[in-house]
Amino acid sequence: MSDESDAALIGAFNDAVDKGQLRIVLDLADVNSMDSSGIAALVRGWTRVRRADGDVVIARPAQSIRRMLTITRLMALLKIADTVDEGLEQLRRGDHRTVTSSEPPRTV
Repeated sequence: MSDESDAALIGAFNDAVDKGQLRIVLDLADVNSMDSSGIAALVRGWTRVRRADGDVVIARPAQSIRRMLTITRLMALLKIADTVDEGLEQLRRGDHRTVTSSEPPRTV
């Protein structure tokens, strides 16, 4: 992620909250790596949604991003899903656990 994409991510979270869209699946399938500013943008957006009484699921993160989330201990806070469909299901159920699956990711 770049500084521009970090700002775009925060802007997307803010726009969603302003529109009342508080249940978000963030599909990271096209993101191969994330530096500390990307993690900070993710946390800022997640915090904004949570403060508005919403929920966020991170779908299809690359292994490198999973490692970064584990090292920073954010895996304990964030909801993670292997597919977008699993992320949507977590939101429907109000599930607070990480879901992993052996089925291949589906593009939505």
